Amino acid sequence: MNLNKSLMDKEERIAVERKFYLSEMRDYEIYNALASRERNPKLKELLGRIARMEEKHTMLWKKMLDEDAVNIPSRQGTIIAIETAGYTAARRILGVAFVSKLLGRNEVSSLERFSGAVKRVGLTRKARGYLNTIINDEERNEEYLKRSLREHDSELDYIGSIVLGLNDGLVEVLAAVTGIAVLARAGFIVVVAGMIIGLSGTLSMAGGVYLSAKSHGLVQEGGGSEEFTGTNPRKDALYTGIYYFFGAMVSIVPFIFGFEGFAGILLAIILVSAVLTFASVVVAVVSNTSIKKRVFEMLAVSLGAAFAAILLGVVMKIKFGITI
Repeated sequence: MNLNKSLMDKEERIAVERKFYLSEMRDYEIYNALASRERNPKLKELLGRIARMEEKHTMLWKKMLDEDAVNIPSRQGTIIAIETAGYTAARRILGVAFVSKLLGRNEVSSLERFSGAVKRVGLTRKARGYLNTIINDEERNEEYLKRSLREHDSELDYIGSIVLGLNDGLVEVLAAVTGIAVLARAGFIVVVAGMIIGLSGTLSMAGGVYLSAKSHGLVQEGGGSEEFTGTNPRKDALYTGIYYFFGAMVSIVPFIFGFEGFAGILLAIILVSAVLTFASVVVAVVSNTSIKKRVFEMLAVSLGAAFAAILLGVVMKIKFGITI
């Protein structure tokens, strides 16, 4: 009985150590790849420093596993390559502030995971010592990333404009396009209607954001706030307008390529859901909220509006015989 328990404890310990080894190797490869591609000198130095720290953690767990003669991979391959590509794309598209926020979120997650494992019965005193060392390092990494975020914090305001425009374009135009598609005799009608709605919405959104940002700046100046930095109203409006129009165009892509009726509607919903999921992840990272919850909420609102528009279109077509 004691022998069986001892073997179970050893298997559990090795499983935990292997999990932490793979986790640290993943972090090292991501930070190292980001550092090698980074052009901003300060961020490059920061990412390189964190990468070296993660490499040290990897070697600590490797040493533990080598003592038990456990076979471990030297690299994680395709999955890490895809994940690294995702981080790199986020850096290029959404900027330093966003990727700092994203990496900081990763560090917080690592801290929670490691802190919870310190009290595990199956770990040896040496493994717990390693964990405490790693926890201290991860806390420093989190602080480094917070410092980097503070230096580029204003970028997040523009990310907000991007997401606002994209989200509104996706949700509003999808609802309109799906309702029209039920009544339309041909796909080109949906395309023309979608273009008109998208263009008018773009001008309306951009104008509204410009006036709002301008008014906010004037109010702050009138209040004598010396700390107010604000964003550029023209830049806010440009980002919001461009991404609103892009979001609007996503809904009409199937109809541009010749799909009609419910086939076009289904493809439009799939495309919008994919882009909306991306936007939801960005919002969740920036706002420090649950990614799953944010994705579910945004999809529920968007698809709910689309299904309501489809239902209305079906009623108008069947009950009143309306077609366009």
